[in-house]
Amino acid sequence: MNHRPCFSAVRDIALGCVIVFASQALAAEPAPATTPEVEKRVESLLSQLTLDEELSLLYGDGNMGTHAVDRLKIPAIKFSDASVGVRCWGPSTAYPATVALAATWDAELSGAMGVALGRDARARGVHVLLGPGMNIARQPQGGRNFEYLGEDPYLASVMAVGFVKGVQSQGVAACIKHFIGNEQEEGRNSWSSDIDPRTLHEIYLPPFKACVQQGGAWTLMNAYNKLNGVYCSENALILNQILKTEWGFNGMVMSDWGSTHSLIGCMNGGLDLEMPKDDVYKTVEIKSLLASGEIQKATIDEHVRRLLRVMVAMKFLDRPQQDDSIPKVDLASAAVAYKVAAEGTVLLKNAGHILPLDTARIHKILVIGPHAVKAVTGGEGSSYTKSNVPSVSVAAAVAAVGGKGVTVETVPWEGMTLSGAKSVYEAIDGQVGLKATYFDNKYLRGEPVLTRQDAQVDFNWKSGTPAAEVKGKSFSVRWEGKIKAPKTGDYLFAINSDDGGRVFVDGKEVLNTWWDHETVRRTTRVSLAADAVHDLRVEYFNSGGLAEVQFGWEAAKPLISDELAAKLTDADAVIACVGYSPSEGYEGEGSDRTWLLPPGQDAFLKAVVAANAKTIVVLNAGGSVDMRSWLDHAAALVHAWYPGENGNTAVADILFGKRNPSGKLPTTFEKRWEDAAAFGNFPGRDQHVTFAEGLFVGYRWFDQKKIEPAFPFGFGLSYTTFTISRAETKREGGKATVSFDVTNTGAVAGATVAQVYVRPAPAPVERPDHELKGFARVELAAGETRRVSVGLDATSLAYFEVGSNSWKTPAGRYQVAIGLSSREIEQTVDLDWK
Repeated sequence: MNHRPCFSAVRDIALGCVIVFASQALAAEPAPATTPEVEKRVESLLSQLTLDEELSLLYGDGNMGTHAVDRLKIPAIKFSDASVGVRCWGPSTAYPATVALAATWDAELSGAMGVALGRDARARGVHVLLGPGMNIARQPQGGRNFEYLGEDPYLASVMAVGFVKGVQSQGVAACIKHFIGNEQEEGRNSWSSDIDPRTLHEIYLPPFKACVQQGGAWTLMNAYNKLNGVYCSENALILNQILKTEWGFNGMVMSDWGSTHSLIGCMNGGLDLEMPKDDVYKTVEIKSLLASGEIQKATIDEHVRRLLRVMVAMKFLDRPQQDDSIPKVDLASAAVAYKVAAEGTVLLKNAGHILPLDTARIHKILVIGPHAVKAVTGGEGSSYTKSNVPSVSVAAAVAAVGGKGVTVETVPWEGMTLSGAKSVYEAIDGQVGLKATYFDNKYLRGEPVLTRQDAQVDFNWKSGTPAAEVKGKSFSVRWEGKIKAPKTGDYLFAINSDDGGRVFVDGKEVLNTWWDHETVRRTTRVSLAADAVHDLRVEYFNSGGLAEVQFGWEAAKPLISDELAAKLTDADAVIACVGYSPSEGYEGEGSDRTWLLPPGQDAFLKAVVAANAKTIVVLNAGGSVDMRSWLDHAAALVHAWYPGENGNTAVADILFGKRNPSGKLPTTFEKRWEDAAAFGNFPGRDQHVTFAEGLFVGYRWFDQKKIEPAFPFGFGLSYTTFTISRAETKREGGKATVSFDVTNTGAVAGATVAQVYVRPAPAPVERPDHELKGFARVELAAGETRRVSVGLDATSLAYFEVGSNSWKTPAGRYQVAIGLSSREIEQTVDLDWK
């Protein structure tokens, strides 16, 4: 509460800051492919480099940078994750998740966020910002969907281009990622994403192409996975042919950290820079291959040339990258973060117009759930940013915005404490605890190096090892024992580990974090019968670095305590805050999540909405979750995504009507997982992920299969209403203009997004029913009407023809549909194309 005035100031100045930043971003032209002056300087530098100096520029310094060549005043390039904050060099502004930015459907705001991030980077001396991410949300469980820009390639393209222009307008290179086919985290290090050529060109490549050709992006990061059987870090088809030759990309391609597999493959396949170090780009081996002719000196020169071109074009050689005139704690950046949260929050349900909350009638508000008093700002993994300032929780924000006439109460969320003292194991052969078997490898294979009895699984070895017998930092452990439930009921099982852990009860896996990661906590509920003895197995591996693992089990507490039940009955309104967070359920890099909410939350919501019909659910997640057990009985649903450092203030402003919600879904929310396009082909099998749905991702699938979604693509409610009328098309040469009126028919000012979809003319190939090809965010006073125009051209009507490797626009009659979502079409007009 003590920093509320700061956030109030941020909210008040947000609009002005964004207008300034947006105009800067949109005025910035794409970075030129190159210029004669740039090329002359690059060639001069290249000619002066020794072979050893050239080779030193091809790999990183083992952390977040490259090597300098002091003799020629070539600086080391400093990198930072990611799309939602400059996270690697101390605290910084923590912006909302990129999917929240996509939910604004505001291209100017995307540019503003890019500008703000560029300023944050310059304040810390960062040359390259490792974002934006623009993989497509193929299924809701994708662990990094929150880092991306939704399911539609056109929406993702527009938003990403604005972001890239904004970042680069500040003298910082944007790095577009992950190229390509990294639509899930399961198996990302080795599995193959199998995508047919037409789908690749129409769905997955367009955002990258737009950022190269319209945004002028200077750097690109390859994906970890294989594409059609070839690792993306050495895939000459996508790096050399499509990216560098067909699209004319003149910038630098870098590997994702540790994504390289072979020297010749990467060197000849188009990878310019290996990060974070020389896992394959080893100087001695490169020299040997040069001598044998398997690698050409011209190839090395071209990789170095691209790195130098970025440095010269972005003026890294001509000025200090750190700009000390930019404050590290920047109120202007915080204002942009607030505005993204405010515009990106989506109101999905508002039964009986319970929102906005009327403080003349609503006096007692109960704020509950795992995210009530804990501010959840971002998803996990390499995008997570530690914010400059303490973040405001939903409960604190509601109390501050609600004012003196509102009493806000909370009830602690009953999670599980990982305490070894609470876990009880059955004695076996007179020994209490678990049989522990330690291996000198991460695979639980071979002969164990140590067997002992561990009373509990409660270890933090830090950078050490479990015992003298375990020689290396890479090791694994298996604990085995038996447990007995004292009474019939639900029991909580939890594991906390760095790196992988998993838990089995009676041979059935109940928890799994079996991959390399920083500390991750997972919990689940398991029903056990009284007095039955159950086999328990806990497994852990460490790949290196820090090593930590804790496991515990205990009786689950009641979902609704007596205290909570009484307060639910007494409350004028309930705000239930649920979703994913480090202590509840993992959504982030390295792991896909479940479609279900984290353990206990679904049942908790079901009980809460049954107890108080005036329950407003505030959801933190990167996409949809299973809502079937509680949605029909909840009064309202607010999707807050991950709202950043001050985003809960924006959420509270929306709840009380200080801001009118205007966010629109960038993904389709399904009623059932079985309805989704990827169902049956996710996560994959035999180390292959088949994109069998082809073009029909998201709303395209729901349209083709005539499936009713829970909430359609582009949907979002407002506290006012809008209509679209008087649509017409006008054709001039190779372009067309769609014009229409948007009217605010309600009693308060608000904003909506008019969405333009194109229904295809007859073609020799199957095409989606309609596809997004334009949109306009429109802010209107009550009763105001505005004429809006959206441009279309041949590319808006085209499909990719595989045989000719080119785009085709069939002549014929197209239909242009304008609406407020993909399923709320208000006007249709014909467009003849010859």
